[in-house]
Amino acid sequence: MKAFWIVALIFSVILLIACLLPPIELYLGIDVPFVMIDQENFNVYGFDVKDSEQIGVMLGCGVIMMLPARLIHLAILKLEKRNS
Repeated sequence: MKAFWIVALIFSVILLIACLLPPIELYLGIDVPFVMIDQENFNVYGFDVKDSEQIGVMLGCGVIMMLPARLIHLAILKLEKRNS
Protein backbone atom coordinates (compact mmCIF):
# COMPACT_ATOMS: atom_id res chain seq x y z
CA MET A 1 0.00 0.00 0.00
CA LYS A 2 2.98 2.28 0.61
CA ALA A 3 3.99 2.04 -3.06
CA PHE A 4 0.48 3.12 -4.09
CA TRP A 5 0.68 6.30 -2.01
CA ILE A 6 4.15 7.10 -3.33
CA VAL A 7 2.90 6.76 -6.92
CA ALA A 8 -0.19 8.84 -6.04
CA LEU A 9 2.02 11.55 -4.55
CA ILE A 10 4.30 11.72 -7.60
CA PHE A 11 1.35 11.69 -10.03
CA SER A 12 -0.42 14.42 -8.05
CA VAL A 13 2.60 16.70 -8.01
CA ILE A 14 3.02 16.32 -11.79
CA LEU A 15 -0.69 16.97 -12.41
CA LEU A 16 -0.66 19.99 -10.11
CA ILE A 17 2.29 21.50 -11.95
CA ALA A 18 0.59 20.81 -15.31
CA CYS A 19 -2.56 22.59 -14.12
CA LEU A 20 -0.55 25.52 -12.72
CA LEU A 21 1.36 26.29 -15.93
CA PRO A 22 -1.43 28.05 -17.90
CA PRO A 23 -2.43 30.41 -15.03
CA ILE A 24 1.24 31.20 -14.34
CA GLU A 25 1.74 32.12 -17.99
CA LEU A 26 -1.45 34.18 -18.15
CA TYR A 27 -1.42 36.05 -14.85
CA LEU A 28 2.29 36.39 -14.09
CA GLY A 29 3.64 36.55 -17.63
CA ILE A 30 6.38 34.02 -16.92
CA ASP A 31 7.26 31.96 -20.00
CA VAL A 32 6.52 28.32 -19.25
CA PRO A 33 6.92 25.27 -21.52
CA PHE A 34 3.96 23.88 -23.53
CA VAL A 35 1.89 27.05 -23.05
CA MET A 36 1.91 30.03 -25.43
CA ILE A 37 -0.36 32.87 -24.42
CA ASP A 38 0.04 36.31 -25.96
CA GLN A 39 -1.99 38.90 -27.92
CA GLU A 40 -2.20 36.80 -31.10
CA ASN A 41 -2.67 33.25 -29.87
CA PHE A 42 -3.83 31.23 -26.89
CA ASN A 43 -2.19 27.81 -27.17
CA VAL A 44 -2.35 25.44 -24.20
CA TYR A 45 -0.59 22.07 -24.58
CA GLY A 46 -0.89 22.19 -28.37
CA PHE A 47 -4.57 23.14 -28.49
CA ASP A 48 -5.53 26.50 -29.98
CA VAL A 49 -8.27 27.97 -27.82
CA LYS A 50 -10.85 30.33 -29.32
CA ASP A 51 -11.50 33.74 -27.78
CA SER A 52 -14.85 32.70 -26.30
CA GLU A 53 -13.39 29.61 -24.59
CA GLN A 54 -10.31 31.13 -22.97
CA ILE A 55 -11.93 31.91 -19.62
CA GLY A 56 -13.34 28.37 -19.51
CA VAL A 57 -9.87 26.89 -19.95
CA MET A 58 -8.54 28.98 -17.06
CA LEU A 59 -11.51 28.07 -14.83
CA GLY A 60 -11.10 24.42 -15.79
CA CYS A 61 -7.44 24.51 -14.79
CA GLY A 62 -8.45 25.91 -11.41
CA VAL A 63 -11.11 23.27 -10.82
CA ILE A 64 -8.92 20.38 -11.94
CA MET A 65 -6.11 21.75 -9.74
CA MET A 66 -8.18 21.04 -6.62
CA LEU A 67 -7.96 17.26 -7.00
CA PRO A 68 -4.17 16.84 -7.01
CA ALA A 69 -3.79 19.52 -4.33
CA ARG A 70 -6.01 17.51 -1.99
CA LEU A 71 -4.49 14.19 -3.03
CA ILE A 72 -0.97 15.43 -2.22
CA HIS A 73 -2.07 16.19 1.32
CA LEU A 74 -3.80 12.82 1.68
CA ALA A 75 -0.80 10.88 0.33
CA ILE A 76 1.57 12.66 2.72
CA LEU A 77 -0.71 11.86 5.66
CA LYS A 78 -0.99 8.19 4.66
CA LEU A 79 2.78 7.83 4.17
CA GLU A 80 3.43 9.50 7.50
CA LYS A 81 0.94 7.20 9.22
CA ARG A 82 2.68 4.12 7.77
CA ASN A 83 6.08 5.22 9.08
CA SER A 84 4.81 5.68 12.65
